[in-house]
Amino acid sequence: YIVPRGWCRFGLKSNRVHFKINDIWDTWHNAFHGTTPSNALSIIRHQGFLTIGDKTMDGEIVKRRATVKGHESKRWFTTPHICYASHPW
Repeated sequence: YIVPRGWCRFGLKSNRVHFKINDIWDTWHNAFHGTTPSNALSIIRHQGFLTIGDKTMDGEIVKRRATVKGHESKRWFTTPHICYASHPW
């Protein structure tokens, strides 16, 4: 695995038991998640992804920013290819 030129990588804290039971390090593929600098800072500060209804460290409730086919989504999206993650939606 090589970090693409001009990009950076952040490691997120993981549950070691969960990863070992599911053999994640040996069987899962790398994935990319594109985001804005301010969202990246939030991910780092909160040590993970926040979803709709979660409370930030500042006490704000995370609100819906986008919908998937008209429905609220409590998911985040990843892709196996850096070009998709870098698309400026």
